[in-house]
Amino acid sequence: MPRKDPDAQRIYTAEYRISHHAEILARKKRYRETHREELRLKAQKYYIENHDARLQADTLRREQNREEIRRRGREKSAKYREEHRVEYNIKFAKYRIEHHEAIRLRNATYDYREKRRQYREANREAIRERDKKYHEEHPEQSHFHSLLRRARKSQAPGNGVTIKQWRFVKTLYKDCCVYCGKKSKRLTMDHVVALACGGAHDITNIVPACRSCNSKKHVGPPPIPTQFVLPLAM
Repeated sequence: MPRKDPDAQRIYTAEYRISHHAEILARKKRYRETHREELRLKAQKYYIENHDARLQADTLRREQNREEIRRRGREKSAKYREEHRVEYNIKFAKYRIEHHEAIRLRNATYDYREKRRQYREANREAIRERDKKYHEEHPEQSHFHSLLRRARKSQAPGNGVTIKQWRFVKTLYKDCCVYCGKKSKRLTMDHVVALACGGAHDITNIVPACRSCNSKKHVGPPPIPTQFVLPLAM
């Protein structure tokens, strides 16, 4: 008899569950349907009696799996927005229209700069590592945004320069430095009339230059005569 041997009993039980899987599921389903109210009261009583223990267990689980829970949440939200993009946009637009005044007042009283400053103070090392990684992986975009920030800070005139325009200028000069003529994949954007001297941050005032020539020129005049790019050429 298999019941006399614990190991044989476990094997017998496992085999029985596999061979009678559908029957067992049907039996459980019938039991839940006929004892629905009894099971509901039992579950409710358990939740009430073990409320504190459940809260502690849930808190511990969230702490131990914080990153995994956040990752799953982001993936779930992204998937939902992708599958319901039109519905989501309509719902969001409707909310903004219906709550326009409340949103305006909230934005007027919310100190975004202070919140951003507090976040940067609390996450200084993480932000530094993130920025370093971005600079290494996207050198062109990093250089572009650095110049854009400098232009805004110095209140430089001009219509600005887009990534598309900058790539057009490099193609126009065949990816070569305008001063020494050497070809390079790491060309920098040089303002012919430096921003510090009142030069414009505009496509008509930029040329591609290697790091060495750009550093030597600094804020001085171009070492050789330079032809400006005309916007009509685009």
